Amino acid sequence: CRYIKSRHRKIHVVLGGPQILTMPSHALEALGDVDVFVRGEAEVVLPAMARTLQAGEPLESVKGITCKRDGQIIDTGPGPEPPQDLDDYPSPYLANLLDLSGKHTAILLSSRGCRHVCWFCITPHICQGKVRYHSIGRTVAEMELLAGEGIERFWFADPNFTENRERTEKLLEEKIKRGIATPFWFQTRADLVDALLLKKLQQAGADTVA
Repeated sequence: CRYIKSRHRKIHVVLGGPQILTMPSHALEALGDVDVFVRGEAEVVLPAMARTLQAGEPLESVKGITCKRDGQIIDTGPGPEPPQDLDDYPSPYLANLLDLSGKHTAILLSSRGCRHVCWFCITPHICQGKVRYHSIGRTVAEMELLAGEGIERFWFADPNFTENRERTEKLLEEKIKRGIATPFWFQTRADLVDALLLKKLQQAGADTVA
């Protein structure tokens, strides 16, 4: 952030991610080269920020952020309600927005959230016990495209890949049916897999469980 600001002070530096959700607002006081914390879902909040900056309006009118204004730290409250259907968000892969040349691994999300409350995990605080999904068709289409572009490995960032067993099995069956042999990493809870499901995961290319 310091390097970016050293190149052009007018560039807005924005931080997001799960750590930011629980970071105290006064942390901005110690981060002189950071302008904004995004508290809401970035796919909703960032376009609102862009429109506000383009219109020359103050950033504190954007919901879901913490920002600076004349030396003051301002919290703007909860961000807009995100869509329940994750397919409402366009795919950067299917929209051909990313340069995949030289890349060997691709990060994928087929769901967001988890219904369990593990004390060591920040996800329950973020999702409030709700799970939202991309459609199986969208997820498999991304895998198919990426495999065709030479991606050699998928990294599923779902907080809990096997939360919905029936859906998981359908996703794995479709991956196998389409001949997408690309191996993948996923994470789940130990009590949400058994021998039968692990066998199917292995058949579909899973090689690492976290």
